[in-house]
Amino acid sequence: MKFTEEEMEIARAIVKEFFSLSETARREGLLALDWVLGEGIVSSSIGGKYGEFAQILLKNVVDGIDLSAVQQIGKTIAASSELSDGDNALFEMIICGVSSIQVGDNPRILAQKLAAFTGIENFNSFLADLGANDY
Repeated sequence: MKFTEEEMEIARAIVKEFFSLSETARREGLLALDWVLGEGIVSSSIGGKYGEFAQILLKNVVDGIDLSAVQQIGKTIAASSELSDGDNALFEMIICGVSSIQVGDNPRILAQKLAAFTGIENFNSFLADLGANDY
């Protein structure tokens, strides 16, 4: 899947935000994300329908909802929305990121999983900019 320039910017924002969330969750626990969600930081940093989608799924994770249920909720929301191929891929990225946080993936692994969706050419450089190589 080849992202448009606008979709690529959103994808980069998703990777950066989920990397940060993953660091917080690993350091302080999933409940620490409740404050981040309450402040609307995820919605504003990712933006638009993608931020709202991430907020919904992450809130379910913080509330202790089972991984398969969270994934099903995400897939159902995506299926009920009229999405372009790019939108669908971005929603899949978010579901992947939420799942990685919920299972406790290392932040570097999460960043690699999400960056793989984008086809970023300078993959290692992008991860280094995030600080993902520190893990």
